[in-house]
Amino acid sequence: MHLALGGVSISLFLSAVTTYILLLSGPQVPSLLFWLAGGFQGRSWTQLAYMAPWVFLGTAGALACQRVIGLLALSEQAAAGMGLQLSFWKPLLLLLAVLPVAGVTPVAGPVAFVGLAAPHIARLLGPKSPGWTIALTAAIGGLMVVAADVIARSVAAPQELPVGIVTALIGGPLFIYLLQSRNFSFKGEA
Repeated sequence: MHLALGGVSISLFLSAVTTYILLLSGPQVPSLLFWLAGGFQGRSWTQLAYMAPWVFLGTAGALACQRVIGLLALSEQAAAGMGLQLSFWKPLLLLLAVLPVAGVTPVAGPVAFVGLAAPHIARLLGPKSPGWTIALTAAIGGLMVVAADVIARSVAAPQELPVGIVTALIGGPLFIYLLQSRNFSFKGEA
C-alpha cells in the first residue's frame, strides 16, 4: 500500500511540475503536449536513428546477462545463495533496462503501457527461458508501437493521434486484464 501511495504522490507532484512548465512555455505548448502524449509525427530519420544504439546496447546487454536475470527471477536470496554479487549485478541490470528508455523517450516521448504489457505478453506466449523472454519482449514491444502508430495515423486522418494515446487506450484495459488473469505474476520464471 505504501508503494502505491508513494507512486501516486510522486505522480501528482511531477504532474504539477509539468503543468507549471507548460504554463510558462507559451507558443511551444502544442509541441510539448504532443511530445508528452508520445508519438513519431514530425520526427526525422536522423532522430529515429539516434535511438538505435541505445536500444541495441540495452537489448544486447540484457541478452548477455540472461543467466543472471534467470537467477534473480528466482529471488534475490536464491541468487545470492548461488554466489551472485547483487551489489554488482542489480545496478548493471538497472542500467541495461534504462538505456533503451533513455534513447527512445527524448525522441518519441513517453509511450505508455508498452513497457508494462510487452513482458507479460511475452511470458504468456513464449518459452520460459530469460533469453527468449527478453527477445520476445523486444519484438512484441516494437510490434505494439508500430501497430499503435499505424492506428494513430489511420483513425483521425489526415490528423495524427499521438501514439501514446493509442497505446494507453489499448494497453490500459489489456494490462488490467493481465493483472486479473491467473497467469499474471510480478516475478519472472527462470
